[in-house]
Amino acid sequence: MLNPKRFSISLNLKEHSLPDKQPEYVIRLDGVPVGKISHCDIGPHCLEIEFLNKGQNDTVVNEKNVIVHDLAVEILQLIVDNTDITHVAKKTAVYTTDAGIENTYGYMHKKGIIKIDFVCPPFYHLRNLQVLHDPS
Repeated sequence: MLNPKRFSISLNLKEHSLPDKQPEYVIRLDGVPVGKISHCDIGPHCLEIEFLNKGQNDTVVNEKNVIVHDLAVEILQLIVDNTDITHVAKKTAVYTTDAGIENTYGYMHKKGIIKIDFVCPPFYHLRNLQVLHDPS
């Protein structure tokens, strides 16, 4: 029998658009596309955001080679059961692009998939990460 305990999830993204183009992406929870994530059950989960439409010419630079506009998707906040796990999620996320695995701290600047593994309840997730990184 499954545990009926459900945990709330709030994902806040920022879309970086071009004057004539919006970013297109798909959000999946445990492999299932979701429009808006609202909850999940107890246990391990995988949140994926797949950035679909970034092209070669979707980063606009000025004459000084400074980025003026960029088509991108950025993770601003991830809250699970009223616990903000944003920092941990951005730090441990795996962002895979055509160039390989990149560390971007939640900023998706190329076509690719970012995967964030977490556990509900979130205090288990944070405790487990602390145990893995504790030098003692």
